[in-house]
Amino acid sequence: MTTAIKALFCILLAAVSIHAALAQPLPDERSEAMRFSTGGTGGNCFSCEWSYGEGIITPDTPRVFEEFLASSGVGHVLYLNSTGGSLAAGLELGRMFRQEGIAVAIGFRESRDDELSSDQVRATNARCLSACAYAFLGGERRSLSSEASLGFHQFADEPLDAETVTISGLDQLVRSAREQYNTGLIVDYILEMGISADLYPLAAEAPPDEFRYISDVEAINLNIDNSEDAAEKWNAVPFGDRGLIAEMQTSRTGRQFRLYCAGQGQHHLTVLLPTGTWSDVEDLGRRYERMGKYLTIHTQDASVDVTIDDVVSMSQTGRTVVVTKVSPEGARKLAAAELFDVRTEDHFTRADEAAFYDVFEVPRIAGQQDVARAVLRLCI
Repeated sequence: MTTAIKALFCILLAAVSIHAALAQPLPDERSEAMRFSTGGTGGNCFSCEWSYGEGIITPDTPRVFEEFLASSGVGHVLYLNSTGGSLAAGLELGRMFRQEGIAVAIGFRESRDDELSSDQVRATNARCLSACAYAFLGGERRSLSSEASLGFHQFADEPLDAETVTISGLDQLVRSAREQYNTGLIVDYILEMGISADLYPLAAEAPPDEFRYISDVEAINLNIDNSEDAAEKWNAVPFGDRGLIAEMQTSRTGRQFRLYCAGQGQHHLTVLLPTGTWSDVEDLGRRYERMGKYLTIHTQDASVDVTIDDVVSMSQTGRTVVVTKVSPEGARKLAAAELFDVRTEDHFTRADEAAFYDVFEVPRIAGQQDVARAVLRLCI
């Protein structure tokens, strides 16, 4: 058999064998196939209902989930708890989650005293590993508790004992082609789900019988956990004829923050709210008036008072702009901050007004604080 014919035979054999390779569960797996069930508080609200997906992902799991979705619905979140299973089914399941706009988290049903009591979801010791981890990436909203485990690893054929098994060169080529095919499927899926491609090298650090667990910081940086409205990096944006502003945008709600100075020591932090966030701009302004027109923004190591200068509506876009004044020292603290956290103060306790703090809350700012600091150094 010539080399060319051997290569062609390898490709064909790899294509035939790929589904079997992707469907292999973990060697030590003894759990039952994944089952889906409903849970909740018993109340009549969207957030009062949720669902569970627990067990091994098998080739039949996507069909089982489709039937569950049609009969019961998921509620506001689907909790996963699984040690893995079929990679092909896991990728299919993840795509179903994304298509249906399903939010996912990691947890399991702890206990239930009777049919009338509320479910208790437990994240401690919950895990979503291997194929489950890739299914998790398909969630429209993904929340990873620090108490739960999300683990990735390589997908490959069972290792061979070189002392007892003889493997031909042709078999080696087939195994290599199959592993490369797996890699292509996984990387394409990661990018399709909007996850950083940097995840794959991390997953490849662990052999098939071990796991690379994702830390809280990695989950945010890789966009695995998108439950918080984290901000993108600061960028320097031209403003006017000779000016610059530092601008960043949050990932989920699309709020834009702008930090700049207007000469003569006047520093500003403005927030541009997406169209439709506030239907009554005048009402928003009146509420800020009742607050005394100031807010306290907390960073990781400082507190900065800002004064509400104006609340206006941009007629062309329908966006609302909240303009604040801040001292030069406060502006420098905000430029260096890794987070903004505006908490309710004593002067501002009414529940219907507390939502205004959400306008300024940014749980995490992704690096490049030097850009914001450089913009402020232009102030005279």
